[in-house]
Amino acid sequence: METAEKWFAKAEKNGALTSSAAYQYGKLHYLEKYDWKKGLSYLLSSAEQGFELAYGDIGIILYMEKRDYNEAEKWFLKAEEKDVLLAPAAYYYGLFLQLERNEWEKSKKYLIKAAEEEFEPAYGEYAFILYIDNNDIDKAELYFNKAEEANTLYAPHAYTFGELLINERNEVERGKKYLELAEADGY
Repeated sequence: METAEKWFAKAEKNGALTSSAAYQYGKLHYLEKYDWKKGLSYLLSSAEQGFELAYGDIGIILYMEKRDYNEAEKWFLKAEEKDVLLAPAAYYYGLFLQLERNEWEKSKKYLIKAAEEEFEPAYGEYAFILYIDNNDIDKAELYFNKAEEANTLYAPHAYTFGELLINERNEVERGKKYLELAEADGY
């Protein structure tokens, strides 16, 4: 990371920080150095230079860090319009639609996309959709297990997994384990 940062800074100093380099530099600041403000600055610079992959990442930062919902939605929609809404941005856009706009039906499309593209935090959401909306018990169990393996089985999903195991599989003891996990996490 330090070597990459050195070369990015050198390129920037010499006026040679391309749009894709600005994108990578922005992600380095946001994801590795936890500096979302500096990361956003470089991602916006990248987007201004026409690098469309930055759109979804900008949406994530505006939603999760800045809490600027209207601007975040604009960037998510720009990414979708250009067909560059990658799995992480699809996941956060799905959460945004669900939690901030109360558009559950619309959100499912993005949560499913994120899970199917192997974005691990989306596994629990997808499992929930599979179980509650589609009654696809086998596939839901598969994705609940994937969420657990990825350490992304959050309390609401642990609860739903416990209910699935008790009600559909008659695995009461195993199901109780997940209900207790959800309860211990305040659910």
